[in-house]
Amino acid sequence: MCWLFLIWLLVSGCVWADQPPPVLLIGNQPPQNPLPINEKQPPKNQSVTIKSPVEVKLLNTGKTTEEIDQENRERQDKSSSDRWLVLLTGILGVIAFLQFLAFVVQACYLGKTFASTKDTAKKELRAYVSLDDIFFRWILMPGSSSDDRKNVEKTHSDRGPPRVRIRIRNFGKTPARNLRVRTNSYVMSVTVDQTYETINPTNIEPIYVNRNHPSPRSMLFPTQSYETWVHSAGSRFDPHLPYDPEKKILVVHVAIIYQDIYDLWRVATFCYRYDGANRFIPHTEFNEEFTCKTEEEAKDCLPYA
Repeated sequence: MCWLFLIWLLVSGCVWADQPPPVLLIGNQPPQNPLPINEKQPPKNQSVTIKSPVEVKLLNTGKTTEEIDQENRERQDKSSSDRWLVLLTGILGVIAFLQFLAFVVQACYLGKTFASTKDTAKKELRAYVSLDDIFFRWILMPGSSSDDRKNVEKTHSDRGPPRVRIRIRNFGKTPARNLRVRTNSYVMSVTVDQTYETINPTNIEPIYVNRNHPSPRSMLFPTQSYETWVHSAGSRFDPHLPYDPEKKILVVHVAIIYQDIYDLWRVATFCYRYDGANRFIPHTEFNEEFTCKTEEEAKDCLPYA
């Protein structure tokens, strides 16, 4: 039954396709034929040819030899100009890179110059407190020799012989704050294998007494000086007594502790020995300066007994 139904549908479809399309009637108008009555309909399998009124003429597009040569020359010129443009662009890129390197080097140099200028300004504007003089108070009597130790003034004779005195001065351009001076002196015997000129510096290492000694603090302005006496370890040295620098020498150590305007603590140390004629010879290997961040750190720079 299903096959019969399908065959019936196919036959009906073919019959329906062969029928002409329905004509739409509007009002009471009679139906119109799709083609005039006097024109015959073409057979179904015959094609209809329509003549076009437009005529197309094909022109000869061939180029002459001169035109081809001209185009070749233009193409070569363009290629050459492109190569020069690429070369010029590369050169400009190299120049730009070199200029960038020059800017980098100049920036680094300017940075170093600025840091150096800033450091130089700090060095020039800070306080510089140093030892200005070390001496016994000397009184030259008429007719006496300048090397005569008797010319040493007997200050405080009721309390013992005169002490070595020092004068310190601020050679900087700004004040020095919280200034403290630590001193020490002692008499050292010279060994047989040494002379006054060839004393081993290791035998006169600086030693200070009482790290936390409450020494007075002061402020020293530029060009201002300050004078004080030197502490003696043990018995006090008497410059009036016979003195042979080939057998014993008087050694003096001085340490100056102060704070500058940059809140840094400076420690300046000095070492001298007495020659017997009111002259003090420096031991430059002990003349140093230390920079510290705190006062306790500055105190620790010095060796103590």
